[in-house]
Amino acid sequence: MRRQPPYQSQPSEPGEVVPRPVRTTPTQIDDRAVLLDRSADGAELEIRPIATSRGARWTRVETLLGFGLVVLLFGGALVNALANALAEPTPTSTPGAVIGEATVGPNKTKAPETPRPTIEPTPAITPAVACAAPADNGAPPPVNLVAPGVDPIPGTVGAFTWFGAVQPPSFLRLDESGSIPFEGDIEFQIGGDVCATRWTIVSAPAQGDSAVQETAFSNQGQSDWASFTTNRTDNPIIAQQNHITARSVGIGRVYVRALLNFEGGHQAQVYWLIRIRGFDPPPIHVIGPDGTDVTPVVGCGVYLSTNDGSWYGEECPQGSWPVLEDGPTLTAHEGDIVRIEVPDWPLDYWGVQWAKQSDVFPGAEPSTVGNMGGSDSLNRTVVRWLVPQAGDWAIRIDLSHSDTNRQYGLPVHLRLRVLP
Repeated sequence: MRRQPPYQSQPSEPGEVVPRPVRTTPTQIDDRAVLLDRSADGAELEIRPIATSRGARWTRVETLLGFGLVVLLFGGALVNALANALAEPTPTSTPGAVIGEATVGPNKTKAPETPRPTIEPTPAITPAVACAAPADNGAPPPVNLVAPGVDPIPGTVGAFTWFGAVQPPSFLRLDESGSIPFEGDIEFQIGGDVCATRWTIVSAPAQGDSAVQETAFSNQGQSDWASFTTNRTDNPIIAQQNHITARSVGIGRVYVRALLNFEGGHQAQVYWLIRIRGFDPPPIHVIGPDGTDVTPVVGCGVYLSTNDGSWYGEECPQGSWPVLEDGPTLTAHEGDIVRIEVPDWPLDYWGVQWAKQSDVFPGAEPSTVGNMGGSDSLNRTVVRWLVPQAGDWAIRIDLSHSDTNRQYGLPVHLRLRVLP
């Protein structure tokens, strides 16, 4: 055996001792271990096992067994992963079925995609009849107010902008052009079936004369009848209508204004002066001592109220007593009795006021000279009252009546000449 310098490694043959600086550990000898010892000069020696020994063969077997164990563990993990994947729910489909934009089938692997939403305007209001396009006729189309049981009531066009033509706001002189029922369903029908894209319809009490100042209309205590204002771009896909439905609000004489917007930026204001009937007055007879029977004139101040607490009354201007220069008129003497008969309207209350006929004129309320009133539980359809002293009198009679759901108030007027 040759001795090598310390710390030098040379190729060795099986069974040859090679000096090597290795860590000294307790000596362990078996078929797999490396024997550590020291040489005579103190150097540590490593003795390699002979390649053909049983220990070397066992080392190769252990290596193979370790590799097999790794393969077995890896294979088990793979099988477990596949089992979990198969256990997950999958969408029911048939080969070639389409989900979103991806095709699910044996030969398709493209992942499903969420389809991009398509946003289309949803019509908020569709026309009652097919719409006609606005036409350049120099002015907006006519508009009629249509109510059950009455002829169409044409409106008066006020301010407008129409294909370059402009009519500024002004004073309008309107005539009372018809009457419609209280809380009636009505329509505003635009001529030529032209459709508006926005609208606001309101009313205001008609006090005094019949002049309308367009610029001040909104300051007159408006009541809303119908409104659709959200289509600010006047897009006809969103909303268009040529028969605009509304519900009348209020009682008595009112102005009505329809503010209409059209596709293309056109606009028009249309006006009416109408009377809203709270209810149809019953037959009323005022009978003098000589049997003369006159029908009094219904005046301003009609009202009705409902059991839910709602109250609707006619707003009256100053000077609401009619002058009645030409009747209806009764003649009586001091001490006579005048009868009021309302056969179809049992009265809850009645009241009579009188003022000098010379004090009655438009624009001012007369000063009343006397009054009387009450109720009769025995005969609620007949009232008897004693005429005032001699004079030429304007008479106002207030009658009230109720039924199951409503209470009604009705003022009527006549003229009475009392002789000594």
